[in-house]
Amino acid sequence: MIVCHCGVVSDRDVVDTISAGARTTAEVCRSTGAGRSCGTCIFSVRQLLRQHASSTAGEAAVDGALGPRPQWTAALDTGLDTALDSAVEQVRCAAS
Repeated sequence: MIVCHCGVVSDRDVVDTISAGARTTAEVCRSTGAGRSCGTCIFSVRQLLRQHASSTAGEAAVDGALGPRPQWTAALDTGLDTALDSAVEQVRCAAS
C-alpha cells in the first residue's frame, strides 16, 4: 500500500526503515522521503511506527536488544512530532 503518494513511499518502505533502526516519525520521513510535500502521510507513518513498536516490545523485553532509551529522546521525539504537526497545519491553512 502506498503511504505517501507525493514521494511514492510504500508501507513496506516505512516498515523496512523502522526495522533498520528508525524510531521516530522524523527519522522515517528523513530516510524514506515521506512527508516532504503535503504532509498528509504523517499520520500513516506514525501509525506504522506504533504498530511496529507494539509488535516488537515483547521481543525487546525478552532479549534486551534495544535496551532502555535515554529520557531526552522522548522529549526530542515529541518536539519533532510537534514541529511536523505544525508544518502540516501550515500547509493545510495555506491550501485553504
